[in-house]
Amino acid sequence: MGLDRPACTAGAAAPAAGLALPAQAAAPKPPVQFVSAHPGNFTRRASRRIDRVIIHTVEGSYQGCIAWFRNPAARASAHYVVSFGGAITQMVADHDIAWHAGNWSYNERAVGIEHEGYAGRNLWTMDQYRASAALTRFLCEHYGIPKDRGHIIAHKDVPYPNTHWDPGPHFDWGLYLRLVNGGPPPTNPGPDYDGRWKAQHHDASLVEGESKVAWVEYENTGTRTWTPGRTRLGTTEPRDRPSAFHTRGNWVSPDRPTGVDHATAPGQTGRF
Repeated sequence: MGLDRPACTAGAAAPAAGLALPAQAAAPKPPVQFVSAHPGNFTRRASRRIDRVIIHTVEGSYQGCIAWFRNPAARASAHYVVSFGGAITQMVADHDIAWHAGNWSYNERAVGIEHEGYAGRNLWTMDQYRASAALTRFLCEHYGIPKDRGHIIAHKDVPYPNTHWDPGPHFDWGLYLRLVNGGPPPTNPGPDYDGRWKAQHHDASLVEGESKVAWVEYENTGTRTWTPGRTRLGTTEPRDRPSAFHTRGNWVSPDRPTGVDHATAPGQTGRF
């Protein structure tokens, strides 16, 4: 997400270049809902030439981003917002200029797509990749934009005065461009959250009134990064039962003893 106030007003005349015409029969546009950004957060144009798609992360939630772009205090917007679940909201018409790139010349020529999540966290889902790639494929085919890394760019690729670094190191460009170009998604991406036991440590006995530290390690075999405060162990037999060992101030809750100690990406081992 980027803040870039315009060098001209919303009522400025349209540029001489017209809207790019489709170079071929375009892929269908995926389902979107339209919720307009506040009119003070973008620049209206009758038409414009579009030759880039810029990938952003919201640095927050889907609904929070939508609400922010509707707030006149935001002084920022993007054309589209994509949720973890693959829902898409359009907030600025393609022919209008959203304020997203942090560089006015890029605002003038690009479509900006915000994604729920954070540049520094691996929270991407396959539903989000699929929906965003379908949208980018439509935009590229509709406006004649090459479907390559030189024209589908990261916010961090936008030059000064932009200073943002999204979508961050966890964004899978290989997967994304394969989907944009009509390639298949992974045949079995696996569940978002899954784990395999690796090791544990605890004392053999515990007397009444005594407290001791125990830990268990799991390998992250899912597709999402485990993060402290969000990824926790649960009780079993039956699942999510309140435990007699629950200690207020020590356990997270009666059915959640602890969370992962540190961020654990897929393939890594985390300790709880």
